[in-house]
This record gives sequence, structure tokens and C-alpha cells, in this order.
Amino acid sequence: MIIEVFAIRHKPTGKYLPSGRGFNGRGMTWSSPVAPSAVRLPRVFHTHKSARISLTYWMKGKIEGQNDDGYAYPGNIRPAPDRVFEDMEIVPITVEIP
Repeated sequence: MIIEVFAIRHKPTGKYLPSGRGFNGRGMTWSSPVAPSAVRLPRVFHTHKSARISLTYWMKGKIEGQNDDGYAYPGNIRPAPDRVFEDMEIVPITVEIP
């Protein structure tokens, strides 16, 4: 069976937004694109739309702070002016499942 998933790639470097936890245990908005490896796979999305939504939040900046329930909310965003939307792209990845 072959399925298609999507990842977010930084066009100038060819690096991807990583899977798993972000910077120092923070969420995905704190992560930076990294080269894929056996340790850090790209974060994958089941649909192009879900990848686009994630990229939109990542472009806004780093979400800070937590409420009592342990979640950070979009009201606490530290802007990241070094992130350039035109440098990012959503790419399909084909996965073959034996």
C-alpha cells in the first residue's frame, strides 16, 4: 500500500520542520527546520490542509506560556520576524507500507 502525506520544507536549505517535541520540550512553533535523519524525521501531516494550518501558526511566531491545563494558547505569541513565508513550502511524501 502506498500513501501520501505532507511535510513542511524550508526551500533555501532543503530542511524540514521536525517531528516530535520542539525546542527544549516546547511545542512545534519553537522548532527550526532540520535535516532529516534517523533521529529527527520530518513532521508529517495527513492532509495538505493540516500542513498549511500548522505552517500558518509556525509563521506567526513562538507560542509562549501555559495555562493551568498545561496548554499554550495563541494569545501568547512571540513574533519570529526571521521566518519568511516565501521560503517555506508544503511537499508531498510517499510512504510505502509493505
